Amino acid sequence: MVKKVKFGVILSLIILLTLISIQTPHVLVLSKKNFSTNQAAEIWNATISFDSEYGGSDLTFGVHPDATTGFDEEFDEPAPPAPPAPYVIAYFNYPENPEYYKKLMTSIIPPSTTMEWPIRVEFYPTSTPASVEITVTWNLTNIPEDYYVYLVNATSGEVVVDLKTEDSYTFTITVNPPFPMWYQDFTLLVSSDITPPTISDLTPEDGSWVNISPVTISASFSDDASGVNPDSVIIKVDGTDVTSDATITASGFTLTKTLSEGMHTVEVNVSDYAGNEAYTSWSFGVDLTEPQITDHYPVNESTIYDTTPWIYCNFTDALSGIDASSVVMIVNGTDVTGSATITDEYVKYKPTIPLDYGKIEVEVHVSDVAGNTKVFKWWFNIHYQVTFELKAGWNLISIPVQLESYKVSDVFGSLGTFFIYGWNAESKAYYSLSANDELEIGKGYWILVTEDVEISISGLPVESYTLTAYPGWNLIGSVVGDGYVTEITPNILTPYIYTWKADAKAYQSIDYIPTGYGAWILAIGTGQFMVGPPT
Repeated sequence: MVKKVKFGVILSLIILLTLISIQTPHVLVLSKKNFSTNQAAEIWNATISFDSEYGGSDLTFGVHPDATTGFDEEFDEPAPPAPPAPYVIAYFNYPENPEYYKKLMTSIIPPSTTMEWPIRVEFYPTSTPASVEITVTWNLTNIPEDYYVYLVNATSGEVVVDLKTEDSYTFTITVNPPFPMWYQDFTLLVSSDITPPTISDLTPEDGSWVNISPVTISASFSDDASGVNPDSVIIKVDGTDVTSDATITASGFTLTKTLSEGMHTVEVNVSDYAGNEAYTSWSFGVDLTEPQITDHYPVNESTIYDTTPWIYCNFTDALSGIDASSVVMIVNGTDVTGSATITDEYVKYKPTIPLDYGKIEVEVHVSDVAGNTKVFKWWFNIHYQVTFELKAGWNLISIPVQLESYKVSDVFGSLGTFFIYGWNAESKAYYSLSANDELEIGKGYWILVTEDVEISISGLPVESYTLTAYPGWNLIGSVVGDGYVTEITPNILTPYIYTWKADAKAYQSIDYIPTGYGAWILAIGTGQFMVGPPT
């Protein structure tokens, strides 16, 4: 009897368990770490939902000090595969996560000042083109009050909705052939940001000068927390709001504006999405005018007689001022800047080696602080000057320099009354020169004046010349420097050379011909000779 009872009880239990197994589906229970909202300990979670006529998704996000930025079995939940088309799904998109955990329905990360969750919303229609309107809602009850929450377009960086001030947000996804599906990426941004944005890379630099107009004005923005709000930017130039003229993004602004010469001030206000405001101002100058040359020496196209003259140029600039480091001086093609004295008012140079006689070209480059450059060129002549100290009576002279005009009237016209004679060595006779007759280099001349007088001539120096000697006495001229006589044709000259000392009214035997004097030399044949430096 007992055996029957036990069998009936067992049979009844089997039937009961069978019925339970048929009526109740199997449930896979995953052990999850205890997760409760605790604002003080920076533990919280919230939800954001995406809904459409083709379905949607409810996503959970939050923070926990034990979470990581990767996939955590204790906190995160993977998203299941998408249903057959047509469908709309949303998920936290982590392509760097391991396989099967790249798409999450729940994403918990470590707490920080600013936190981001990447969200992708997919639309897969049955045919294209097709569009769907998607509505986003949220429940932020557990998020601390001092946090800011934004949904940001991940492509443009634009905040599309402030989740703390709005209740919902609607957007549209359109799929066009040949694509079978399309998606929209967002960033869910949560921040307790209390730090204002940084304004940097001010252009033009503060205190600088530019030499162009229109001027490109720009600055860079950065904010490592809630991000820069481009709509908050206000730009003023010289007190005038020019914001509408600027190109503004979250990373900075650029503005091109025509400005007058002088100083200008830029003011910039910018806020982040947490409402923290930054302000800066800076000034720069516009200088479009090149420096001015106020004086120079030797004067342009003048003639001087010093072969080591001071050469200088004075300059000024009324706005940005002279940049002394920019000054360059070139004399006859040689850069002498390193040997010159330079200030922001002048450059001056004195050669240590005598300059050559003739045309001297000078070039000065000078820039102002703004970069406007003035190139000033001029030239002057260095001539050798000969002064004749004529005594009353006869004087024996010669012309040792190259003149623009050799006419007697042009050379000695200022003497008033005078008489001048030359010597023809072939005919062995004097001849008189009139006002229009021309003097010759290499020949000596007698000049008669009625009183002591000085007269100067100047030109490029004659350093040597060649002349034909004729038998007998020849009246020859000088060169600049000691003029020694050298035969070209052998054995035509004697060593007898005389000049006339007008103050003593007597001849003097000489070894060389002094500059400006004439001289007699006795030849015994016809041929060529040279007067110049000793050989």
